[in-house]
Amino acid sequence: MTLYAVDGPLTMKIANLNLWIIGFCLQAALLVALLRHKLAFRIPIFTSLIAFYIVRAGALFILSSHVTRKDYGMLYEALSVVDLVFQILVAAEIFACLARQPCKPAARGTMTRIAMIPVGIALAGAVAFMTPEVGLFRTDRGVVFVTVLMLLLLIWTFRTGAGIPRQMATGFVVYGCSVLVAGVARNYAVAHRSRAMLAGSSYAASGIYICIVIYWLVALRVRDNTRPGLWLS
Repeated sequence: MTLYAVDGPLTMKIANLNLWIIGFCLQAALLVALLRHKLAFRIPIFTSLIAFYIVRAGALFILSSHVTRKDYGMLYEALSVVDLVFQILVAAEIFACLARQPCKPAARGTMTRIAMIPVGIALAGAVAFMTPEVGLFRTDRGVVFVTVLMLLLLIWTFRTGAGIPRQMATGFVVYGCSVLVAGVARNYAVAHRSRAMLAGSSYAASGIYICIVIYWLVALRVRDNTRPGLWLS
């Protein structure tokens, strides 16, 4: 039985709360799985990022009803910067994992791998810099930068036997792309005054992130029947 309109404020609050609960619980489950599989010390930055997401979600939820909209927005922006820094560090962690893996068909020299760092950063920076910032919902160039970095790392994983770096990079690439596409969709919705499309595009990225966390959880489950060397060197 439908008691409220789909675009009603109460319905949106319920949807937001449900997404928050599902996301919070799944992230907590992922953190527990990382600790249980003793991966926290092998990929500490990624583990710390998941812990940060849990703390951030809880803090923002609690503070949402105790601070002004302006203060909440400032806090969210500040935490978003921390999130971006964390993701860049995770990219470095993935690179470190891949650098320890032999490439196929032949291993790369140490100097060649080191040279890949500035090349990848330069390419990601160039793409982010050339990305236009148009519309009401401007494209986050930080997201573009991290997404391109992760995409380059993901491509590299197919030249190695590493498993978990590929799983990590895949998740970040998919989520980054979903955020960018959602931003374009929101601008389109505003231009065409489509409230349904605006709401749908806003929830799409959150829904995709939940699917990514489930994907990571499943990947950790599969690890039980996989040799650890296929995950990390």
